[in-house]
Amino acid sequence: MKRPLAVTGFVYLAASAAAVFLGQGALLPIGAVLLLCFAVSLKSAYLRKNGNVPLALAAALAAFVSVGAYTAAKITPVANLAGKPAVIEAELTDLPYEQNGRFYYSVNAKSLRSRDGKLYHDVKLLVYCDEPLNVSPSDIIAADVKLSASQNIYDISKGVAYRARLSYPQTAAIRPQEDKPIYYYPLMLRRLVCEKTDMLLPQNEAAFAKAFLLGDSHSLDSGTLESLRIAGLSHVIVVSGLHAAIIVHLIMLLFTGLLRMKKRTAALICIAVLVLYMALAGFPPSVVRAGIMQIVMLICALIFRRSDPVAALGLSLLVILAAKPYAAADISLLLSFSATFGIITAQKPMSAWINGRLFPVQKGKNIRRRSFIISAGRSLVDIITVTLSAVLFSLPVTILYFRQVPLYGVLSSLLVTFTLPLLMGSILLMLVMGYLLPILAAPFSYITMILIRQILFSAEMVSGLPFARVELYYSFVPLWVVLCAALAAALYFQRKMRFRVRLFALAAVLTFIFGYTADYFIQKETVTVFVPDTGQGVTALVRYGDTSVVLACGGDRSFMNDTVSEIVKRSYGKADHLLLLGRDRSVSSFAERLLNELDVYTAGVYDAESCSDGVRESLKGCSQVFGFNAVDGKIHDVETGGISIESLRKYKACAVFVRVKGLRILLCCGGTDCAYLPEEWRSADILIVNGEQENTDLLGFGTLIISDSEKYSDITYRELYGAAAVRRTYEDGSITLRLDRNDHLTEVRESNWLS
Repeated sequence: MKRPLAVTGFVYLAASAAAVFLGQGALLPIGAVLLLCFAVSLKSAYLRKNGNVPLALAAALAAFVSVGAYTAAKITPVANLAGKPAVIEAELTDLPYEQNGRFYYSVNAKSLRSRDGKLYHDVKLLVYCDEPLNVSPSDIIAADVKLSASQNIYDISKGVAYRARLSYPQTAAIRPQEDKPIYYYPLMLRRLVCEKTDMLLPQNEAAFAKAFLLGDSHSLDSGTLESLRIAGLSHVIVVSGLHAAIIVHLIMLLFTGLLRMKKRTAALICIAVLVLYMALAGFPPSVVRAGIMQIVMLICALIFRRSDPVAALGLSLLVILAAKPYAAADISLLLSFSATFGIITAQKPMSAWINGRLFPVQKGKNIRRRSFIISAGRSLVDIITVTLSAVLFSLPVTILYFRQVPLYGVLSSLLVTFTLPLLMGSILLMLVMGYLLPILAAPFSYITMILIRQILFSAEMVSGLPFARVELYYSFVPLWVVLCAALAAALYFQRKMRFRVRLFALAAVLTFIFGYTADYFIQKETVTVFVPDTGQGVTALVRYGDTSVVLACGGDRSFMNDTVSEIVKRSYGKADHLLLLGRDRSVSSFAERLLNELDVYTAGVYDAESCSDGVRESLKGCSQVFGFNAVDGKIHDVETGGISIESLRKYKACAVFVRVKGLRILLCCGGTDCAYLPEEWRSADILIVNGEQENTDLLGFGTLIISDSEKYSDITYRELYGAAAVRRTYEDGSITLRLDRNDHLTEVRESNWLS
């Protein structure tokens, strides 16, 4: 049996991820099948002799049992609390942060009492509110909260059972604990690091430095995040193996190179620093994976004089998943694992193959020393192959999570390869000098600022290149990635098969073409209604086959980049019709940006003269523009690609009524009196509301979507809660409803398959 730790760890990760995403209903039948297969493998002499097959089956069975046990213990007991109020007494377990105008607090509810009187203990929640709380880590918060209507796999992968809304922050009772828990001290050190970074660097550079050093990307603006994502540099702000390796190399260089310390002593210092760094970063799965792997390799090097990176990687996965089974759904862990696995397994063969053809070693009796050019070329090839192997192996995770391929990911990674170690060193020296000798912190602060700006400039430059990313927003993509991964694994073990790379590429291309063709005909008769969370505003996209219609494009500007990017992806860069009901921010604040980034065929505009200069200039790029008068109060209708759009804008009425494939959609904007709406409009399958409404008792509907800030919702929309299904963007996030070919209306979570 070869590398049992690696086999166990890798299979355990794959089985845990499958168990998480397949759901609780699949755990028992698949677990029974795995148990039967394990028994058969023990019975078979051939399989027992091989060893890896029974071990892999046992690991998969253990993963399913672990996920099932965690689900039964932590998730199922509180599953009935969805959308209900509760009283909590919770301990703040992490530093609070602000994002999109909301303040978030990760807490562990020592006691949670629901409305029916049931008491729960040790429930981890993410509490959010519109006003900051005067609270520090380890403080106890006693408050009335309302739990979110849905459980999120991404949150659960972080250990969070529910998000909880604190509607009235001023009523929360906060008291400090006298005996501080052990995690309090790393959090205080983390706070000091963040405060000193904010003090020594400008705002944008400080936000990036905190993201790079600690993985805290909450203060990064959405534009920077999107540039890093398009350029393929998202891994820079995900603390993982790259950061741990840089820290180990810097420490070894300092203590063995400059201070002439013994390697054993330097290795022990590295282990201590890695443990401190994991605590400082908050023990996220990616950091724990990298830290454990580096520690195991250091210990092996001390004891056995050699190390096995693959076995260390498998062991680190086992430790993480044993503690947190749902960490298998954590994107940072998946990216970190896939990139590290690629570097370990593919970099050396790839480098040897390229160097053997570009820089062959001369053989003979008189072997001359290689020239400086050849040595530099081989070093450059090593750097390129490290980057290429990491990018290629993490590509499936990138496709599944972001649903896009950064075409220039290798180029952008090469542009910052030499910058990242220098940046880590300059940030650490800046912080140390900032506390010990503040006057000497200025040079390192200046160097840090230059290095960060170089990375951000590289990201912006690469993301601005033509075809910087290829969108893969198709429903068949997850299945295609899984099939390609299975084919690659099968070909890898067929060592005698020639032309494996060509066969794999041909099969991948043919599978993609077949999937795209099938998806096209399946989606041709499908209607999709997309309503993203835009804060206090509403944006709505209706898509039918190849036709896309934007009914409203408003919301808080802090949501603009994410919303526009999502609309562009879902509409495949074009809109057959875009409707502007007015200049009100809640329905049109994203209009100029969408008009510039979408290929809009027709646009319907109410009171075009009242629009901003930027919007009027952007309208010139549309093929046709229809100007409507809001004073006459007429109903204006447009039909495009099987979608019928009727709109009305007048005193106490601002609404859109859409008919598509028998589905009726009514969107009511703020200030609408439903008594002014036509009789036919008042009966809809989907009702989308924003802002205050009057006479809502006149409306009949099946599904209600509330697109608004939560602070007004409980009072404003209370009369509408009689709907068969109520969805709130501020709690559920982006809402997607789909009418399939059989006229079945269902809610889907497709904006992010990992969430």
